[in-house]
Amino acid sequence: WDDATQTCIVAFPSDSNFDGCVQLNDLLDLLSAFGAQCGAWQCGEPMNHSGHAYETVVIDGRCWFAENLAYLPNVNAWSDYSEEEPRFYLSDYNGTDLAVAMQSSALQTHGVHYNHFAKLNFPICPSGWHVTSWQDWLNILPKGISGDPLFEDAAIPLIDPEEWPTLIESLNATQLTNINSTGLNISADGRMYGAQDYYSWEWENQWIYGLQYVWMSISNSNLDLSVNGGSIPSYSHTIRCVKNK
Repeated sequence: WDDATQTCIVAFPSDSNFDGCVQLNDLLDLLSAFGAQCGAWQCGEPMNHSGHAYETVVIDGRCWFAENLAYLPNVNAWSDYSEEEPRFYLSDYNGTDLAVAMQSSALQTHGVHYNHFAKLNFPICPSGWHVTSWQDWLNILPKGISGDPLFEDAAIPLIDPEEWPTLIESLNATQLTNINSTGLNISADGRMYGAQDYYSWEWENQWIYGLQYVWMSISNSNLDLSVNGGSIPSYSHTIRCVKNK
């Protein structure tokens, strides 16, 4: 208060109407704005989905999850496989107690393994997103002179270096500068019925090149991407989500 002018001195950040005093009207202004969104969500910010905040990254103009999907509506034992019903597995928990499964370290680090039916028929990605398609993967792979995607050494821009120590040891200086350049952080997780130090994922299309249940993989033995046909639909893979255009 300024005795000379008989007015309040504007010195308080809570003075929202700038009348020089913090009064009831300032509090009402604050309450009316409480909960308002500070700005529209943008790719590169965490995407909340079913209690998990996923890191996101822009690749080739599209927004991708930078980590494996960890949506777990149910959990199945490893021996409980199906080709006609959705199945959800964790690599470090062989049980059916969802509360226990939600505390799994693999759920937080490597995500959930989904069988083919769950990928195609269950809403596992957030609304407005989809399970990666064959074209989604082709778009982000390195391209040759002709513009065709390259599968040789194509794992380099995809993999999390901390997850693939054996592969990293084989890289030269030029390759090291391109490691995980997409920001996808692909981990050495393994498909169910698969080996360790192995990563695979499946896309939403049922038929590619005339083969059903096609899937792509990275192994710990080389830096190439492998396109595999004839995967048994009861096998399960980790997946990524991509934002719709």
